[in-house]
Amino acid sequence: MPDVAAERTGALRRPTRWLTLAAASLLAAVVFGRTVVENDLFWHLAIGRYLETSGFPRTDPFGIGTEGFAWSPPEWLAEWVIFRAYELGGLGALSALHAALVLLLGALVFLRAQRLAGPGGAAHALVAVALAALPASVHLGIRPLLVGHVLSALVLLELARDRRGPSLVPVLPLLFVLWANLHPSWPLGVAWLALEVLGRLASGPLSRRFPGRFEALPVSRALLASLLLAPLAALLRPDGLEGFFYPFVHVIGLGDRMGEIIEWFPLSPTRPLHVFVVLLCALALALGVKRRAAPPDLLVALASSYLLVRHQRFLPLALIGVAPLLALLPALPSTEALRARLASPSAARALGLALALVALLTWPRPSELAASIDVLSPVGATDALARVHPAPRVFTTFEDGGYVAWRLPGARVFLDSRFDLYARAGVFDAYLALRSGGPVGPLLAQRFDAAMLPSPARDAHFEHVRAELVGLGWREVFADESAVLLVPP
Repeated sequence: MPDVAAERTGALRRPTRWLTLAAASLLAAVVFGRTVVENDLFWHLAIGRYLETSGFPRTDPFGIGTEGFAWSPPEWLAEWVIFRAYELGGLGALSALHAALVLLLGALVFLRAQRLAGPGGAAHALVAVALAALPASVHLGIRPLLVGHVLSALVLLELARDRRGPSLVPVLPLLFVLWANLHPSWPLGVAWLALEVLGRLASGPLSRRFPGRFEALPVSRALLASLLLAPLAALLRPDGLEGFFYPFVHVIGLGDRMGEIIEWFPLSPTRPLHVFVVLLCALALALGVKRRAAPPDLLVALASSYLLVRHQRFLPLALIGVAPLLALLPALPSTEALRARLASPSAARALGLALALVALLTWPRPSELAASIDVLSPVGATDALARVHPAPRVFTTFEDGGYVAWRLPGARVFLDSRFDLYARAGVFDAYLALRSGGPVGPLLAQRFDAAMLPSPARDAHFEHVRAELVGLGWREVFADESAVLLVPP
């Protein structure tokens, strides 16, 4: 006799595979619809090039005010990979690498949501990814942070798998060795492990207090070992303790100055997308409580909601930590037919292929990335600067310094968007004072070969700097809609 159970399992797995493709492609299409090049990309590339040509730095190689300042790149491995990809295939290779990471992130989140929803929950998991895709896309550009999000999603998926059978939990410390060298978000992964342990410990008393509502989840030795070893694994970096403590210095040691950076702003009640995210988090938590989600998943969703409300940088946690609980949405009578249709292999295949095609069509081409770089960066002013001085000491703003460091090897810049470094060195405070109308005189003591200022259309805060420099005899040698370049007399 045929094995009916095996046939049914295979029938369920086939649509799940296609819906996994659909979820990953849906997220990719939403992300690709946004600008995926950010200012940070350029100094990441510059650091990758420095690693390739000069080895692992222990002092800052780019800043003027941070020259000789003890510093090592916290994302060195990801930056080297990004640089190697660019060297091998230019912007097209970077775009392909970015696409692969976004697709992987979508697939991992979908698989966890489907696991939390239980048998037949693949369609609900697809809806969960769809609801969270837009807010998550805000900070999923081409940068090492994306690798951290992918690893977060992988850890959370393996913790969910570990409750029912074999998983990668016993070897997670090895993953943390890699994570600690790719991006300093590894403490978040340790937090996921800790919340899993706490949630499982709480599940026992809850299952006794509310029989039938909660399942007791045992805390395995492998899980405890991973929790204890993961932080130790993060010590295995070229810079040892310095790199290990970097995430805590970055988050705790900078205090109120983090409030000057947009991505560290809290969510705003005046922005519709932010209000939508808060409502999404509230719905997910309410569903988790009502539908008896496992305590670890509730803790992860609660912690994710707190972080993303406090800091816009964590908006992707709406997808990674919160969205899987949205798969617990009950099926309404009007959607039962749609749910049944999506559960069929043919419909799932058609949807998966359709959304994969949409993702392919929206995938940014190298020419589109180049055009966005032209809009974002001082391309013309940097070309003019290269003609004036091949390796200049140049005054730059927060947004433009990384591009100059990338385009002009050997240049020293006043500032780039490595906020934590310049804040610890005191340079960022000087920059804020100047941006607020402070005098130019003290800066001239740093012997600049040129000053690259944003055009008034981009940032009018530096018009007084241009006027003062011109009054001191500096000459304006280039100007366009992006930047103004001045040289001393």
